[in-house]
Amino acid sequence: MGNLDLFKGTINSNTAISCNNVTTIGFTSPIGWSNQPLSTIAIAPSNPNVIYISKRNGLSTGPAVYRSDDAGTTWLPVYVESTVYGSTPPTPLAPNQQLPALSLNRLVVDPANPQRLWAVFSGYTYNQKVYESADGGATWRNITGGGLPNLPVNAIAAFEDGGLLHLVVAPT
Repeated sequence: MGNLDLFKGTINSNTAISCNNVTTIGFTSPIGWSNQPLSTIAIAPSNPNVIYISKRNGLSTGPAVYRSDDAGTTWLPVYVESTVYGSTPPTPLAPNQQLPALSLNRLVVDPANPQRLWAVFSGYTYNQKVYESADGGATWRNITGGGLPNLPVNAIAAFEDGGLLHLVVAPT
């Protein structure tokens, strides 16, 4: 087991370079994860206690998503290499519920629903760019569609406007 330190704090509104009350959040990562960098941290706009983190995949492993429901005090593995955690034993997913074994670049959380989120992937694998989860990251569905070019997607944003939810993705 390896440890990964995450830091949280408050920003002084009078200066952009000074942070106050910075604390270390201890995160225990699974075996083999300690040398893999995090690819994203996503905080639910509607509930800042809900935080998701993910890592890019290694050479032979799929992506992993962890969730905290208490602002980083504890972490639950919700999706690790095609397996749903939270049940005993962890449940393998059907292929149509899995994330691809590609480099997970970013997560974004629905502005109104902390259980709904999207993931985007790098690489040149056709039609595997944008995935959606409606259950806090346990299961996923590919929503890429045919309109995106076959380029790595490295950024995503979600916002509401006039009652409609919009997703914006940026291939590189």
